[in-house]
Amino acid sequence: MSTITRSYRIRAYPNGAQRRLLDRWFGATRWLWNTALGIRSEAHRECGLRLTGNDLSRWLTSWKRTAGHEWLAETPATCLTQCLRDQDAAFRNAARNLLTEGLRQLAGRDDRDLRVDAGDACPEEILVQVLAEEARSGQRNRACLEPARFS
Repeated sequence: MSTITRSYRIRAYPNGAQRRLLDRWFGATRWLWNTALGIRSEAHRECGLRLTGNDLSRWLTSWKRTAGHEWLAETPATCLTQCLRDQDAAFRNAARNLLTEGLRQLAGRDDRDLRVDAGDACPEEILVQVLAEEARSGQRNRACLEPARFS
């Protein structure tokens, strides 16, 4: 017996009130992204702190109660928390890409041969620095354990 799979293309046409509501949600999300990015950048530049989405989510809760930011409380929490999660993912990917590129340049290898592996492609002095940073922070540097993917 064969199975037929069908697909449907659906397009939504929001009315004026729905469009204004969506614009408000998108605007709040854009404001949160830019504000969180500014706070993270400043904290890292000035104090060397690495703030996460969870740290900023706590601030977001207080911002919703602050005079002048009441409009944040009108935006669904899922939109705002997803914005912070997406920013966390963007930072993780950027850090991995920077590490991979730095190791590629230091190793002087061809992209196809490069594996970002602490015991394989890292020169000894980089390995010592990575291990020292892991010991200081108490966290493993997962980017050094996963192979880099190049096309």
